[in-house]
Amino acid sequence: MDSNKYFNLSSWASFDINGEDSKRFLSGQLTSDLNKLFPKSSQLTARVSRTGNLLFYGYLIYINENYYKIITPQVFVDDFIEDLKKFAIMDEVEFSKENETLIVGNEDNQLLEADYIINFLGKPTSFKFSKDHLSFEEYEITRLEFMYGIPSIPRIQEEGILVNQTVFVDEAVSNEKGCYVGQETVKKIEANRGAGKKSVALILKNKANKVGEFIKVNEEEYKILGFSTEGDTQLVSVEAKRSIRVQDKQVTIEIEGNVDTAKVRLFPILNKSIESISTGYYEKAVSFFTSGNNEEAIKWMELAFRINPNDKEIAESFGALVGRLGDLKKAIEIMDHLELIDPDSIMAHTNKSLFYMKLGEIEKAEDEKSKATVKGFKNTAKQNSDKKEELNKRLGMFKQVLEIDEEDELANQGAAEIYFEFGEIEKSKLHLEKLISINNKNFKAMALMAKILIKESRNDEALELLKKVSLISGEKGDFVLANETQSLINSLEIPSSS
Repeated sequence: MDSNKYFNLSSWASFDINGEDSKRFLSGQLTSDLNKLFPKSSQLTARVSRTGNLLFYGYLIYINENYYKIITPQVFVDDFIEDLKKFAIMDEVEFSKENETLIVGNEDNQLLEADYIINFLGKPTSFKFSKDHLSFEEYEITRLEFMYGIPSIPRIQEEGILVNQTVFVDEAVSNEKGCYVGQETVKKIEANRGAGKKSVALILKNKANKVGEFIKVNEEEYKILGFSTEGDTQLVSVEAKRSIRVQDKQVTIEIEGNVDTAKVRLFPILNKSIESISTGYYEKAVSFFTSGNNEEAIKWMELAFRINPNDKEIAESFGALVGRLGDLKKAIEIMDHLELIDPDSIMAHTNKSLFYMKLGEIEKAEDEKSKATVKGFKNTAKQNSDKKEELNKRLGMFKQVLEIDEEDELANQGAAEIYFEFGEIEKSKLHLEKLISINNKNFKAMALMAKILIKESRNDEALELLKKVSLISGEKGDFVLANETQSLINSLEIPSSS
């Protein structure tokens, strides 16, 4: 593709949503989480019926708090607007269909200059909305739609399809946001292991029949929903049962009496994920920064952020770099966004404290510093709580093993260590005594027993045991434990020799 060549996307169109209630209204009507948007960013979204059927889909673009754009297939636009209008009875919100040409491009220089970047069908794409109706070659999206797993328009408009049966349930539905039309049905289906049937792709060695005809997969008939040819192979999409929907699963297929095997691929099928693409730009920015080229660094870091604004590391680095280069107000906005996507982030507050200090807003700086301190304590408490929960799970597994075999060394050792961690010394000792009785050279059990003896102020007994541990662990090549043991021996022997 010519690096300066743009394309028309005439099969899609845009409409605008304006008004002071825009965000609240759209949050209640669309499946995506508007809180995750940053100015000029976008997200895949869908509109579903109360019964969970997919009605429309498109990309929601955040212009500002009161102004959004939606791009959607041209065939949806009028009905999409009318459907939203039905629910905008008490809301300050207006809809307008702009007579704009959508101009797109995928090259790096186009992305760097883009008015808007949309991860369009899994591919970072520059979007311009032109009222001059500039004419370019048409952007080919048939293959992109197939590879992403987009259902055909007739399936949506005529046959009816649950959003749970499509790629949108994974890519456009937020499970964290508040209510939206159809949410109860969508959530109920997902809570019950998801849709019974959902679209997947099969990679075939031979050519399949036409869309609408049938192939057998593991001796069951499935209708072909779409296909794409890739060199000597063909991908076909079918609506498969749960047992089939396993990435790279080998299945038996039959086409016109010919039996063969095929591999299952889950949608979306992407050459490179958005995460890996944004990471590439991020690493490019870091490289420029370390070489002292701040101008190039900020350019590529912003591109990484625009493509993937919900990556915590990219958001934090972008905000820090913007602040370092002096745009403190923009840096604070980015840190506000980081706090939104990562509520546990301490650095969001630490950085904001620094930026406010540089702006001379001392009270706000102190407030952010205080929030960072409080969050630090909370994170430590949460980590301790998570660790205890994990240890309890492991202890439960060790107990199950010991019910079957009370002399299992691994389970006894694990239980002893966890009880010691919890401070339940007597329970720990019971397991250690069992281990030492089974194997009197179990140096790990003896080392832990020595620590218990030290806690009980039985230093002489502990010292005798530690010397055995030091000898055996050295022989076994466990030099970490040998060094730790020698350190304990030294600490016990020094007082007695003084």
